[in-house]
Amino acid sequence: MSSPTYLRAVSPAPIPAVGKAPNEPEATELSQSQPVPAAAKESAAQPAPAAVEPKANNVLTRTKDVAINHILPPAVVLFLLVSLWQILCSQPGSSLPSFTQVITDTSELILHPFYDNGGNDVGLGWQLLASLKRVAYG
Repeated sequence: MSSPTYLRAVSPAPIPAVGKAPNEPEATELSQSQPVPAAAKESAAQPAPAAVEPKANNVLTRTKDVAINHILPPAVVLFLLVSLWQILCSQPGSSLPSFTQVITDTSELILHPFYDNGGNDVGLGWQLLASLKRVAYG
């Protein structure tokens, strides 16, 4: 079996447009007595300059865009909240500890989450795993 042949109509010559396009200025013909300037002849002979292509998106540009648009705003908000916490809680008579006091008191728990000194003296990581195990049973 042979494949079917598809025919398409091809016009031998383009069909000329009738009338003028909207917003097109009216064409004026130069009379034979008016010479055409040499600059106009040269510019007509040279092709128009190619449009400047946009710079290719490289990894550095995309990384910079991600950092500026997605990482910087939350980092600024976090910095402002921690600063506010530090300022408000570092005054005498405050009922909450300041940010720097919390970090210094819990630095051992944060830096060594899986220590095990026996009994209930275990790191934060082991306690978190025990809590997640209870949730999984539920």
